[in-house]
Amino acid sequence: VYSNNTVSYNTMAGTESVENPAISILGLTQIANITDTISKSMMDDGFAQRFGYVFAEKDSRPRIIDYVFDGLSEQVAPLWKQLTTTPFHPVYYPDDDVRKTFEAGGHLIMDQADAVGMNDQFSRRIIFRSFKYALAYHILTGQTDKYLHADDIAQGLRLCAREFRDTTRLLGMFGVLKPPL
Repeated sequence: VYSNNTVSYNTMAGTESVENPAISILGLTQIANITDTISKSMMDDGFAQRFGYVFAEKDSRPRIIDYVFDGLSEQVAPLWKQLTTTPFHPVYYPDDDVRKTFEAGGHLIMDQADAVGMNDQFSRRIIFRSFKYALAYHILTGQTDKYLHADDIAQGLRLCAREFRDTTRLLGMFGVLKPPL
């Protein structure tokens, strides 16, 4: 999988193949027991650095018990069709402004990481995810060119800033920030 080569395996029905494989993991746990789910050694040995963290907490919006999805498929179907017919390029390139935007936003996040005592291994991985987020934004907003733009990377960096905030919270729960929060 890590080489991005096709993965093939045999089943009772025949051979199955996965082209362009990627590993994606979604892990969910309650905030109250996250320190039982993730160990401090995972924080220290680099394992936990490979994941993005988001804390979801109840906000002031009213509780909804019964969601109404009537008509939703009619609204989503044309958008999904448009998205799936968008041409994807094998390689996307940064335009001239992406580097400046990435450096400015990346420095803001890295400076905050330094201020709270987060090590570079965590903060660098967070900001480098901005390119993945930028590509998703580029495609989801219907752009069809093969260039990432400043607004794409700016949106990616906004998500990274949110991830940084929640990662800082997580690291604080384990007492690994220097100085501790």
